[in-house]
Amino acid sequence: TAGDLARFAPLAERPLAGRASAARAGSGTLLGGTFDIPLSAETDGLGLGIAQLDPLIAPPGTLDLAARRDTTGTTLHRLRIENSAFTGTARGQLSSRSGALTVSAALADLGLADRRLDGPARVAGDLGWTAGGDVTLTGLKVTAMGAALDLTGTLSPEAPGLPVAGRLTAEVADLARFAALAGQPLAGRIDATLEGRGAIETQTGDITLEMQSRDLETGLAQLDPILTGQGTLGLEAAHDGTTTTLRALRLTYDRAQLTASGAGEIAARTGEITFDAQLAALSPLDPRLSGAGSASGTLARDADGTITLTTVRAEAMGATLAGTGTVNPATPAATGALTARVADLARFNALTGQRLAGHLDLEAEGSGTGDTLRVTTSLSGRDLATGIPDLDRLLAGRLDLSAEAGRTPERIEISTIRLATPQLTLDARGDGAGGPIALDLRLVDLGLFLPEFPGPLTARGTATLAGPEAQRVPLALDATGPGGT
Repeated sequence: TAGDLARFAPLAERPLAGRASAARAGSGTLLGGTFDIPLSAETDGLGLGIAQLDPLIAPPGTLDLAARRDTTGTTLHRLRIENSAFTGTARGQLSSRSGALTVSAALADLGLADRRLDGPARVAGDLGWTAGGDVTLTGLKVTAMGAALDLTGTLSPEAPGLPVAGRLTAEVADLARFAALAGQPLAGRIDATLEGRGAIETQTGDITLEMQSRDLETGLAQLDPILTGQGTLGLEAAHDGTTTTLRALRLTYDRAQLTASGAGEIAARTGEITFDAQLAALSPLDPRLSGAGSASGTLARDADGTITLTTVRAEAMGATLAGTGTVNPATPAATGALTARVADLARFNALTGQRLAGHLDLEAEGSGTGDTLRVTTSLSGRDLATGIPDLDRLLAGRLDLSAEAGRTPERIEISTIRLATPQLTLDARGDGAGGPIALDLRLVDLGLFLPEFPGPLTARGTATLAGPEAQRVPLALDATGPGGT
């Protein structure tokens, strides 16, 4: 009998609490190493200084043990620990050639261990071992909060590389019950199977995941509308000790499809991934969007941190974008090229809050390091409209624009700007080093803005962009209006 277990805390080298009284009757020999022991005990207020475990073992309870050891091995006939909050059982056999152990545990209320959990839980399974063979885990089943897990596995301790293999199935009837544990809103059902095999010593292996879900909710407003309904997720990946390879990633929902593959070295933080995503409807992402959308391309990261985008392409609302580029956030340095075609700008009215119209084609290239940037672009448009009456008069018909410009911490630099519409032409030429910019402008008919002054307007001169933000633009112009005025 131990009246107060706290007295044994220094010996156990951990906090102890509670009382225990035991009755034992058995036999054994010290030299022979044999025994036959039945043991029963009553406990109350037990504590081990483990916040999650102590509430489960504190209530008054009983312990029942029957074990025997002889020349054939050790037999655990029964081990049962029981109180109002927890029941645990074990039985098994162990010899020099093999071993087997069956265990089970039942908790009356998970909330005693963690307030974010609730309801009963149960764990049960079998562990086996054979000399020169595998350690096997079979039929380990866990049920809690409407979820069920089933795990099987093997470990080969005497084989080269220490091979291991396993299979896990999970059924979660209602993810909402795990929202408090995750710290965010969750809902829906998932059924998943995860299989894997590998070697612990060489850190190699592969995994396969197959998951089905229904009406998932993650608390992310842009993502949840895509995940509604039924969907599937498939994943195949491998690691050879150095490189992790994503053989296949497949995500299929009623409103979205995604495929991806790639490879990389996690330790070196390098790799490459190729992706292809399809959205049946963009409106769940933003009600101002409409129609379907898609995106594809290749993303890579080098050892020096440079990220490279290759053949990235996106389509949405009659617009197509394609681009390539590199960026190194540590330098920082970036280069890139972009092409865009917008068949009907009116489809973006809700997104921009403007009354847009027309067709637009854009090509741009640029590079930059630190606070410097250099850009070359060309743009052509047809029947453009912005909802600004004076500007729309100038843009009517066809528009062609090309420009080469740059920026440094000290100034904005213009090399060339050429703009042409049926109503307006502009030619601006600079030295690209912050000097004055030569301007040559011609408006076909000033009467577009001042009906009482019909006829052409021309202007020549210079403009100087002063300051880092060009907040001052001194002009020196000679203008000639209708009739030579």
